[in-house]
Order: sequence, then structure tokens, then C-alpha cells
Amino acid sequence: MTNFAPFPAGRPRRLRRDAFTRNLVRENVLTPHDLIYPVFVTEGQGQRVQIASMPGVERLSLDLLLPVAEECVKLGIPVMALFPVIDGSLKTFDGAEATNPDGLVPRVVRELKKQFPGLGVMTDVALDPFTTHGQDGLPDENGYIMNDETTAMLVRQALCQAESGVDIVAPSDMDRCNSQCTGIQRPHPHPHHGLQRQIRLGVLRPVSRCGGLCRQPGQG
Repeated sequence: MTNFAPFPAGRPRRLRRDAFTRNLVRENVLTPHDLIYPVFVTEGQGQRVQIASMPGVERLSLDLLLPVAEECVKLGIPVMALFPVIDGSLKTFDGAEATNPDGLVPRVVRELKKQFPGLGVMTDVALDPFTTHGQDGLPDENGYIMNDETTAMLVRQALCQAESGVDIVAPSDMDRCNSQCTGIQRPHPHPHHGLQRQIRLGVLRPVSRCGGLCRQPGQG
């Protein structure tokens, strides 16, 4: 915040009176380039499903998602974030469908990048949409989350998403970013995939400990 001289020497309303002075002194500017547009994608054709807990928000099948992506491009919104809803029959205890290269998310990513190559696509690295128990981690028989097994599956999911052509993988499982970054780099380097840390309420921040980007030394 700007510190003004005390009244009467400081009269900040003078700076707010005209558009030109507001433009000169304002500290923050919000444009469409600052936005990420979240969408909920589901299987099928012509599917538009209302989400009761979020009035006005819908789950869309890919064919109905494409016009939304086109609108994002027209409005100058740089990134679309995907959140999948898969058929219950595909859910398993270990969430293995998250690693299927022909699953819902990779198919949507490939089509979006084909139709709108300039639109950034972000995917959520999380197991809860794919597990029968609805947990983001993999529990043992006592319900205790097994960190190593969960991390291994999340790395496979992140790699699957990266190979589908996504621009940014966004782990909602916050504390395993380094493992996912390393997993993306080692088998098939993807130096330009921004690794973001997703925190509650959909706010995204760079991961300071991995530099915000998955890069190997000497790569761009």
C-alpha cells in the first residue's frame, strides 16, 4: 500500500478523480491474462450436467467444451484447467484409470491442443476422481494413507498427463511436487511443463522448492 502524507498535505482522492491519474498510480491491474478458467469435463456426447452444489456451473462433454475453449481464446483467457468426472465403472481402489493414456483427461487434452494450440491447458494431478473410496491418497486395509504408494501413482498420473500434451500439471496433492517433477523429467524430459502447487479454493502458486518449472540443467 502507498503511504501518503498525513492530511491535509496528503489528499489521495485527487489521484482517484481522473482516469489518467488512476492509471498512473494504481498498484494492481487485473486483465483476462491473469485468469485461469476451470471446467468440469465428463464422458459422452451432448452432456451438460448441472452441479447442484455450484449453481450455474456445469459438467460438459468434450463436444460442448470446445465452444467454451473457443470463447476463452476470444476473451484472452490464457489457460483452461480441467477437472474430470469419470464413469463409476472405471473407478478402482488404486485409481489406475488416472494413468490411462486413452482416458478422459488425455483425450480432452489432445483435442483441445489440436483445436486451440495457443490455449494453455492445465490438469489436476489428484486421485480422488478415480478411486472408489474417494480419497486423494491410497489407504491400506486400516484406512491409513500409504505415502510411497500414493506418490508412485501420482507420478504415473502426472507423466500420463504430460505425455498427452498438457501445458501445466497442477498437483492438488500438495506435498509431492518434487517427486512428480522428477518423474516427468527422467523417462521422457518435458522441460517446458510448469509444475504448479494447487492449494484450496483453486488458488495456484509456483512451487518455490522446485522453481515452478520442471527443467533439467541446460534446458529451457
